Order: sequence, then C-alpha cells, then structure tokens
Amino acid sequence: MSTTTKFGIGIFELLKDIFEEYFRYKPKYPVKVTLLKIPGHLSLFWASLFGEIPPTVLDVVAKLYKEPLEIENVGFVPGKLTDMLAGNVFFPRRIVQRGVNASNRAGFGRDAAAYFMDAANQEDIVDFWNLRASGRQVLPIPRQLQDGPGLRSLVIDFLKHHRRPWRHNPKVCDYASIIRGRSRTMDELMAYAKTLNIAKEPDDPSDSPFFALQHWYPRMWDEWARDRDGAVADISGEAEGAVEIDPKKLQVHFKPILPKFANKYGYRGEPRCANEISFSLYGSDDYFAGVFPKSAGENYKRAISSWGSLGDDWRVGRNGIVKLVRDNFNDTRDAPG
Repeated sequence: MSTTTKFGIGIFELLKDIFEEYFRYKPKYPVKVTLLKIPGHLSLFWASLFGEIPPTVLDVVAKLYKEPLEIENVGFVPGKLTDMLAGNVFFPRRIVQRGVNASNRAGFGRDAAAYFMDAANQEDIVDFWNLRASGRQVLPIPRQLQDGPGLRSLVIDFLKHHRRPWRHNPKVCDYASIIRGRSRTMDELMAYAKTLNIAKEPDDPSDSPFFALQHWYPRMWDEWARDRDGAVADISGEAEGAVEIDPKKLQVHFKPILPKFANKYGYRGEPRCANEISFSLYGSDDYFAGVFPKSAGENYKRAISSWGSLGDDWRVGRNGIVKLVRDNFNDTRDAPG
C-alpha cells in the first residue's frame, strides 16, 4: 500500500511525523489527535473550521494510526468548543498545516482578526477560508453561537492575547480587528462588541483598545490593493538551503528541498512542493537578470532559456524564481541572462 500521494505531501507522512515527535516517547505535556464527527447542521462551516478526511482515506488512517496515535473519534458538542480548539489538540485542518508557516504581509499588529459571520451563509464561509489564507490567525464568530458563553470566552481570550504592547513604548499596543462578514450588518457588529466587557489588568499602562471594528473585507482579489490591505501571505516551510554559483561556468547549482517529514523516495511523477529561489550575481563582466517579469507564453519561455527547458516546473513568484519539486535530485542551470 502506497502512503505517498500523487500530488504534494500526504496526510500519512504528516501522521508519521506526529507519531515520531509526540507518541514514540510519551511527552510531559501530551497532545491529542481527534477526528470530529461533523454534524449535519452547519456542516460546511464546521468542516471549514476543523477539516474533514474523505471516508476512503479515513479507513486507512484508522487502520494504520488509530492505535499508535490514540486517535479519538469525538462527537460534536458546541458547548465544548473551547476544548476542541485547545492548542494541544490535532484535528484534520491542523494536521495538514503542520510544518507550514504563513506570515501576513501587513506586518505585526494586523496579523490576527476575529470574523463576525453567519455559519449558514456560503459566501461568509468562503470569505472565512480566504481570510485565513491571507496569513492571519482568524477566530470565527458565527451568528448561531455568538451568545454562547464558551465562544464569548474564546473571543475575549483571543483579543487579549493579540493586544501586544510596543517594545519601546508599552503605553501603545497593537490589537486585532473584528471584521464584519458580508451577510452581517454594522449595527449587529456594534451590538455584539458591546457585550465584550474586557477588563484591563491593574498594572496595564496602555490606553489602547482591545480591538477595532472593521466594516470592510480585505481586497484580496485586487492586485493593486491586496498588499495595502494585508491580503497577501508568504507561505514557507521549516527548511532552508543554499544555492551554489559557479562564477567560471556561469551556472547555478542547487539541491531541491523537501520537508523533513516528506517521504524522500515517494516519487509519483508530480510536484510535491515548491522551492523559491533567490540569488544575486555580481563581480562579472556579464549582466544577469536580477528581476524576472511576471509573464508567460512561448516568448517568455525562450527568454529564460534553460530555466524552463525541462517541462513546466518553473514559475516566477513574488520574491524570485520558483521550482516545483518532484524529487530530491540536484539541478544545474545556466545563470539567467
């Protein structure tokens, strides 16, 4: 039985890594691996929050990892939302995010948001998903649960955690926003905000609020505005490597990088991850490309010559050249001219 997916990194590779770190030897502070039984009511929202494994894959997960990872099948209980979202609980969405770092380009202070939404509205659910993809930490506030004490406690703890004093001026704090979903009104958001009675600590020197109300949604589909609204994220893994440059032959040598938990010999013929490559060439009599245009087509492929000659594995990203990695074999390319 193959445990390597055709595209990307598979869940079995991630589960094996979780076993090696947390279950081979019992840690002092154990973690839990849970599979939530998604209820029929608001199922799309709960699946977007916790993730869901297809039944065909779920059978294999149970066969291979239920006992080693002590996987718990948990029935959904809205009153236990705080326990389900605890930091030591691995559910499917957290499992597949393992080893991935997402940083929001808006910078510190705008890296977290609560999302005031309707869990029965499909557009709100899609916006919730995309808001997380922007690199923020996002806590949903669904209309159907907003009056529950469990969710209110979660929201207050979240806002307190993300109210952070400036390093050189503790009287000023960065703080999270509560973003209004397109199906909710500003009056509803303001009424809800009044129920969040967050008390300051006695030794708190700052007069900064604990949150701001945001009536607009980040313009992530507008290329000009997405950076200004913090709607772009840089996604990276844990590994970094070095690019070697041969100044005599004017060639670039690099070894593709795979995540440490990836099956190094799980070749299936399709890309497993992407490596972003950036470098500077100087000290030569020749001129080389330092910036690559965001373009496509046959003329563009001819212009980058050897960088695109072996199939469609090369891209131009926001920060440099991107290679879609299929294996861990070394690669050599002529310096881009």
